[in-house]
Amino acid sequence: MLTAEQIEARRKGIGGSDASAVCGIDPYRQPLDVWLEKVEGIRDETVSSKEVVRWGNLLEDTVAREWAERSGVAIRRANTAMVHPDLNWMLANIDRRVTGSSQGLEVKTRGHFAAGDYGPSGTDQVKDSDIMQCQHYMGVTGWGVWHMAVLIGGQELRSYSIPRDQGLIDDLIDVEESFWSSVQSRERPAMIYEHRSCDSLLRRLYPGTNGETLVLPQKAVGIRREMADLAEIKRSAEKRTNALKAEVKDMIGESAVGLLPGSGGGWRRKLVERSGYEVVASEYFDVRFSGKLGDK
Repeated sequence: MLTAEQIEARRKGIGGSDASAVCGIDPYRQPLDVWLEKVEGIRDETVSSKEVVRWGNLLEDTVAREWAERSGVAIRRANTAMVHPDLNWMLANIDRRVTGSSQGLEVKTRGHFAAGDYGPSGTDQVKDSDIMQCQHYMGVTGWGVWHMAVLIGGQELRSYSIPRDQGLIDDLIDVEESFWSSVQSRERPAMIYEHRSCDSLLRRLYPGTNGETLVLPQKAVGIRREMADLAEIKRSAEKRTNALKAEVKDMIGESAVGLLPGSGGGWRRKLVERSGYEVVASEYFDVRFSGKLGDK
């Protein structure tokens, strides 16, 4: 787990955990997330407070020691950030170093449903974002192999070895160098609106309202039309889906199961009971279209 000092130090360069986000392949962060951290010091604090992150931090040392014992090697911590010999913005806060070798270790704790993202132990079949992180570390250190100890579902330890790929490292450095230039020039990268981090980003960028009225650019007209078209398509699809489901229910009647001809599957009637629940209080800004806005 990074200390407050390490977090502040990370604003001075690009670390391994930033690499996949800068390249646009991180499922949780996009380049703008990283840019805001580096330039404005605005981090998504909800991430560090999640249970999965806390348990990952608590289990890191246990997983690392077990991996070392199974692998028959000694490991040691690296308590200070490493810096690329020629690129002072390229940083590495590594988990462990394999003693007496030019090899590192990255520790991950993943949930049960992530098991399919990883291949058998002894291979290099890991997530693309993990590969990018390991290649970044090898780019900084010059080392030739990076190991990964991945605890799946809290009960299965898998081991992987990622070999150095100089071509990928060169491409990665090009992307990171371009990104770091945008940090130094304070030129904000474009937001990837399809990315899952967008809602969180927008809440951090615009936490309140100034009460003013803004005339939007002409592009907003096209956006409104497309949103209306998509809403109509969704309504029509839902209406047709409900009608088809009703027709199937009518076919089945009081039977428990209705099979498709030729044993191609079917539908099972099932009693669904919904219990009441309480929605946790929260507040956030959203947008709702009204055709009356702007009328004189």
